[in-house]
Amino acid sequence: MPLFAPTIPLRHRQEQLKNIQVNPLQSNHFQLGKGWTAEFSARVSAQSVVAIYTVPWLGSMNTGLQKAVSTKLKVKLSIQDSIHTNRTIATLSAPANIQHVRISYDTRVALLNVSYTFGNQKVKAARQRRTAAEGERQRAN
Repeated sequence: MPLFAPTIPLRHRQEQLKNIQVNPLQSNHFQLGKGWTAEFSARVSAQSVVAIYTVPWLGSMNTGLQKAVSTKLKVKLSIQDSIHTNRTIATLSAPANIQHVRISYDTRVALLNVSYTFGNQKVKAARQRRTAAEGERQRAN
């Protein structure tokens, strides 16, 4: 028995809706050593019913590889939707009308990111101000 199963009237019959929506997202980062980092993320959308549309299981997987060339320079190559599973698919079911919709476009994207940090990072630490609580604590001692 479903947890949430309301009925809706459709012309000459009662239709029972059965829907539990789940959208888990998994994200992992791995330190490979010598400045290399890998990342993996995946998203899944469970089958869902939206009004009279039914949407099947959908998902996508993203991967990336990053190299810290120096303390200031990082280069990252990532691929979104690596296995091309992020698609738009739906079925419209109404009394006298059934439509199957499938919109296909290439969602696979490769990105090359280069990040460079300008300036002296040691200056930032020297500029940090004390909080009022720290000042009070020093005066009390």
